[in-house]
Amino acid sequence: MKTVLIAEFKQETNTFIAGHTTVEDFKARNLLVGDEILPYFQGNKNEIGAFISVLSQRDDVKIIPSVAANALPGPTVKRNVYDYVQALLIEDIQKADTLDGILISFHGAMVVEGIEDPEGSLLEDIRYIVGDTMPICISMDFHANITEKMAEYATLMFPFRRYPHIDMYESGVLAARAMLDILDGKIQPVMRIKKLPILCPLMTTDEEPFTSFLKAATAFEEDEDVISASVSAGFPYADIAEGGMCVIAQTNGNPAKAEQITETLANMVEEAKHQLQLTIISPAEAVKTAKAQEGITVLADVVDNPGVGSPGDATEILHELIRQKAKNAIYATMYDPQVAEQAAKAGPGATIQVSLGGKSDPRVGPPVVAQAYVKSVSDGIFPNKDVMSHGVVNHLGTTAVLVIDGVTVIVASNRYQPWDPEVFRSNGIEPAEASIIVLKSSIHYRAAFGKFATDMIAVNAPNVWNLDLQELGIKNCRRPVYPLDK
Repeated sequence: MKTVLIAEFKQETNTFIAGHTTVEDFKARNLLVGDEILPYFQGNKNEIGAFISVLSQRDDVKIIPSVAANALPGPTVKRNVYDYVQALLIEDIQKADTLDGILISFHGAMVVEGIEDPEGSLLEDIRYIVGDTMPICISMDFHANITEKMAEYATLMFPFRRYPHIDMYESGVLAARAMLDILDGKIQPVMRIKKLPILCPLMTTDEEPFTSFLKAATAFEEDEDVISASVSAGFPYADIAEGGMCVIAQTNGNPAKAEQITETLANMVEEAKHQLQLTIISPAEAVKTAKAQEGITVLADVVDNPGVGSPGDATEILHELIRQKAKNAIYATMYDPQVAEQAAKAGPGATIQVSLGGKSDPRVGPPVVAQAYVKSVSDGIFPNKDVMSHGVVNHLGTTAVLVIDGVTVIVASNRYQPWDPEVFRSNGIEPAEASIIVLKSSIHYRAAFGKFATDMIAVNAPNVWNLDLQELGIKNCRRPVYPLDK
């Protein structure tokens, strides 16, 4: 019987957002311990769901569920959260009668009070207990800031390779299968990484240059000695010394092959670095363009994306829709628990005076002060039904659908990145029948909404931080680094 411990510790930190991510923020998404984990994640199309699915197929494998902690992206994580998760994980490792391997789902871009590299520090602590030979395989986000400690103390690392992250489950499957292959003696794992002095903005992998990077990486995997090859974008909005892009190659007992792959991929990224640029336009121009087009236009409020830690209550695009008298426009989601509760108390069919959004910080824009018709009210609970995180249940809290000057706005009590059309459908709105769809998302929305949208436009609206790396105020990243230094 083989015994494998599984765990999750995930949060994407935007160090340019004020405040802290707390224990309560983790509880709002999931903070589960021990026997709570398996039934919660069974059947979910995410990394820890994949761990459970793959390991459960073997009669000779016992799963030890330790801790699953996951918070919405946001500001720096409080130290007491890290200490709590670390203590639970270390205790479960120490008290296990037998332990043959460890699988962990990390994000890879978390920053904790006093710890720039919490994933690397946690792996170091684990290695101190289990020794050098026990396999530790980890799944990671495409935006992981992969560090030397992570590479030193992990056996194998499997970051997502797609953005939108439609391969989260596949990343977990690869990590779990690799674990079983190591335990069965089928592979002798070798990992090599190469850090690149390049900061990459939030760009889809469905377009160049990432389509070429992905094609090259997967071509290497046709070699039977190659376990995986990846190009990771990093997350420049977590301002740490080891931030930035990274290439990874993992082979079966072939270090020379791994080194060759990392050099090839690194050179490829270096040659294409000038293509790593964003094209985003102003709210006024975006709404004007959307109004003039036939079909369905998605306007992405890329900076006010709660999925990168933003407040979720920026108002400029909504103001612009109203100014330009946009028709058949729908909007998801505006974070405003006060207005959501106000609408719930008034009830469907009521007309209320609202001061919507714009409450987190003056830089996100002024509130929308208007008469609003309450179309519906719900508990904000619905599952994802499209490809990304299929089956994962979302909890938006008290949620109201308001109609303001012809614009239909979903107002939520919890911050939420809307990448699945079910956010509309669960509230009685069919997005495929709209003319303009506004989403507070950077890239993830493309996977599902791209199936029926005629055009998708990234919009640069005012917020508490700046998407432009040159203007962001990066201080801690190692220099020189592109594009900050010539």
